[in-house]
Amino acid sequence: MINRENYLLVHRNLAYRERVIQNDPGTVHTYWQSLKHLLQWADKRSFKDADKIMPSFPEYLLSARNASYEGVLPGRQLTPKYMGKVLSHARAFFVWSRDNERGFSGISEAWIKTLLVRRSAGTQSVRTVISYWLLEDVRKVIALTPENIREERDIAALAFLFISGMRIGAFVTLPAACVDVAKRSVLQYPEMGVHTKNHKAAKTFLFPIPDLLAVVEKWDKRIKGLKGEYNWYPALNTEGWAGTELKAGLLKGKYMGRAEAFDKGLKMLCDRADVPYLSPHKIRHGHGRYGVRHSKDMGQLKAFSQNMMHANVGITDGIYGNLAEDERADILAGFGEENSEKE
Repeated sequence: MINRENYLLVHRNLAYRERVIQNDPGTVHTYWQSLKHLLQWADKRSFKDADKIMPSFPEYLLSARNASYEGVLPGRQLTPKYMGKVLSHARAFFVWSRDNERGFSGISEAWIKTLLVRRSAGTQSVRTVISYWLLEDVRKVIALTPENIREERDIAALAFLFISGMRIGAFVTLPAACVDVAKRSVLQYPEMGVHTKNHKAAKTFLFPIPDLLAVVEKWDKRIKGLKGEYNWYPALNTEGWAGTELKAGLLKGKYMGRAEAFDKGLKMLCDRADVPYLSPHKIRHGHGRYGVRHSKDMGQLKAFSQNMMHANVGITDGIYGNLAEDERADILAGFGEENSEKE
């Protein structure tokens, strides 16, 4: 049974992040997912005695699992990268608790620093699998004939996300008025209701991939031909899967429900197109890798990095520049041939 005071403390921390630090809803949600593991680890015991709980939180995470999908499928074991994120959030939580709550003076800074993934279980000790949406898989999905308005909307969304690289939170809150397909421009402005990461504002541009742009343009004309204000990814007139008409009105406040609606629709489209399902964020990864691979010089890479709304090129290259195993194999396969020609 979860300790009630621990539960209330976690929610005070989340409220602090939302109202004081002004983290965006997606970031607050991510912290909540991490702190759930902390609550389950402590169980009935108080967080004030966290340094005395055994096994330690890092050891506990080695055998912990994510929540099961809709209570049906078993949860997956945590990856080293995810464990690192959970522990980073836990460290921030205990620092905040020491500074803002009574009874935490016994939790030392030295103990908080021990909340790290064991080196033998870190990211360097497991095979790295790089997964992302391929352009060819996107094309298989957009080639489908939509069976209803929901599928038409989700197909257009997939095409838009791949050529824009937008984060899902920004995309589902994007007003249709912020999109100019003719100029391939997108206004990612928080002042217009777009939930960007860290409230960054930028004018970004769509990749000029003709067949994907055609799908985006068709949907864009449909949305802008309606009366009233609409999100580019609008709600339907009813909840669930029975909606048959698009719903006017811009999304205000939390967007997780709209993001989850797209995720469910994406899974159904993947089944129909017989392509492997990958999460909406992996569409951004596909966009990122496509951009890095097609940047011919540093000028293009810098322009692409800014279009991803990254602070610098190093961030872009660090996230999307790592080669998958098959890509490394193809590149290295040519090394012997080049050397033979020189000899």
